[in-house]
Amino acid sequence: MRSPFLFAFLSAGLALAPAVGARPPGGGGGGGGSVPPNSVVVVTSDGFFVPDTASSTPLLFIPDSSFPGAPDFVRPAVQWEPRTDCFLVASADRLFRVCITSLEQGTFTIDDVTPSTAAPMKLLDLDVNPGTGALYLLDQTTKTVERYQAPYAAGMVSDLSIPIPPTTRSIALDSRAVKPALLAGETMQVTRVFFDGSTQDVSFLLFPTGLDQDPQIKGNGGSFMCSSQNDVGVATGTPSVMFSMNYGAGCLPLAFGTEDVEWDPIKRRAYVLAEDGTCPTFSSGPNQVVRFPTAQVPGIIVPKLHTYAPGSGVTGTEGDLAVVYDDFAFVTRYGESCYQGSAAAAELDALQLPVAGFPLLTLELRKSEPLSPALLVIGLQRSALPLLGGCLVVASPDFLFSMGTTDAQGFASLDLAVPPTVPAGTDLYLQGAAAAAGGWSVSHGLLVHVGIK
Repeated sequence: MRSPFLFAFLSAGLALAPAVGARPPGGGGGGGGSVPPNSVVVVTSDGFFVPDTASSTPLLFIPDSSFPGAPDFVRPAVQWEPRTDCFLVASADRLFRVCITSLEQGTFTIDDVTPSTAAPMKLLDLDVNPGTGALYLLDQTTKTVERYQAPYAAGMVSDLSIPIPPTTRSIALDSRAVKPALLAGETMQVTRVFFDGSTQDVSFLLFPTGLDQDPQIKGNGGSFMCSSQNDVGVATGTPSVMFSMNYGAGCLPLAFGTEDVEWDPIKRRAYVLAEDGTCPTFSSGPNQVVRFPTAQVPGIIVPKLHTYAPGSGVTGTEGDLAVVYDDFAFVTRYGESCYQGSAAAAELDALQLPVAGFPLLTLELRKSEPLSPALLVIGLQRSALPLLGGCLVVASPDFLFSMGTTDAQGFASLDLAVPPTVPAGTDLYLQGAAAAAGGWSVSHGLLVHVGIK
């Protein structure tokens, strides 16, 4: 079903309201002004670094002793908060929020945002949903990943606990999946762990050290990983086969002591922290950051060094990496599906990325009540409005559109014509529903963020 006028209200210049309880409006990427896109942050046993691409002196260095309580960083982890100049740093049983107010002046703030738990945590890794701001912390003490909602504050309490394999040392959120999931780096493999407890083998990999999931791609094709064995690659869908990326400049491998990998959805490059440096013809010294393409063309598409070749200026060991990138397009689910009576819990998904200027977005409602009238709700903010029977409308019902009648499998679709004037940075909140004799089949929410690429 096609709706050629559906987003016309956006081109009329209607101001979008910020999402209730969500992150600041303005996109899935780009810093808040002090930290420009393409910046990287490295944390090691020595502290917090913003390397300079043209000098061995970091743009900013915060020793671990400067953090509240003067902790001794042990295998620290770092994650950028999209749309801000802030970074979350986890080490042992502490969680900190570092906000850079000026790179030029070297000014910053640090807050202790350690959660409230029954027993001290042993934090090994973390990730953040780029749309909802939900924080996921890997706690080795409980062998779980704990979810916390923004805004982050000391004493915050987890609203979801996800059991993970006991040898997991690294995680990445699969925010694009319709069925919520995490990547878990176990001793000898990477596993996709769904929130419902089911699992899927992603890739066999000995001693994974870092993981990331492309927020624009579902499943294995967007699963990036590195290991202590100098492996850097992307999953292929066959667990016994990984597409290797760690070569170039006449060297195989190019990067040594690969500690972490972060994917940039704008540049389409994997940033890798090489604790033991690189091939001598490429750079000198430890803790270099290398940008790898997924495929190389000699002399044209090749790995590039992000840090300063004579020396990165980053000291310490057991490092982790965060990358600041520009405002990218993404789709991510939030909330829960719900059904009443004889109806089934439905799924809602988009087939295209909502890139600014792209004229069409196709929405599909799946697994809903068969042969029933279907609706699409489009909101300018998240909501939690009760529906008769106990389900929640999680998108503010600013606009309602018919999706026609579902087929015998409970499927319906709608083509949304998007005017070219819809700007990057726009957030829309969608939800699908189908009527049934026993009530409603209501999908989870779908956050559609318009980005530059």
